[in-house]
Amino acid sequence: MPNNPSIVFVPGFWEGPTVFESVAATLRDIYGYKTEIISLPSTGQASPENPTLQDDIQAVHSFFERLVASGEDVVLVLHSASGYIGTEAIKNLTAKERMSESKTGGVVKIVFMAAGVFPIGFKTGPLPFFEYDGARLFCKDPASFLFNDLPPDVAQMWISRLECQPAWEWDGEITHGGYKDVSSVYLLCTNDQCVPLTMQRKCAELAGSETVSCDAGHMVMLSQPEMVVKVIHTAAESLRT
Repeated sequence: MPNNPSIVFVPGFWEGPTVFESVAATLRDIYGYKTEIISLPSTGQASPENPTLQDDIQAVHSFFERLVASGEDVVLVLHSASGYIGTEAIKNLTAKERMSESKTGGVVKIVFMAAGVFPIGFKTGPLPFFEYDGARLFCKDPASFLFNDLPPDVAQMWISRLECQPAWEWDGEITHGGYKDVSSVYLLCTNDQCVPLTMQRKCAELAGSETVSCDAGHMVMLSQPEMVVKVIHTAAESLRT
């Protein structure tokens, strides 16, 4: 691969794009990658008439459709819920699929970080760390579930930046396993209180991912950004061999 691939981040629930800004800046300024951070339409929205899971999937798909149309190779970085949103959204947009149609560009690598990866037919639903406030969905006790390995003052800053998700029309069935068509690496976060390590391992196994471990909590991009940069850069560099 003569040129650097583009690196695209997809955030999970509540967090929005700002959690990736530091990592994206390092990859751009130090290593010369083009970086993009997608926003999920549903984040910050409340029910009713809210963007649904399918709206998020379609928004991610449309973003990648425009990007790969120009022949861009893409390393996709998926965190938490974006594990299944992102792999659902890249249908017909992987380099493998596009090559079969004599097209250039496409998703060439996935980096999962404490991400949910589910088989086709799996139905998503409420999780133990969900907390509903009428038409809005939040993370229950984010200091413990999301930011347990950050200093208290830093954790409070990030908690203040969390946004809600819609309470309704969020469940859905997995219909596409994009992880089957792309090689991947999964960053296991052994101190994650949100997605247990046993579940992370099952997700990595399903995706056929190479695994790398660190002792971070769920928001590894905030508590161990150097590790995240290293994993992404190594994944991108592996495409050259």
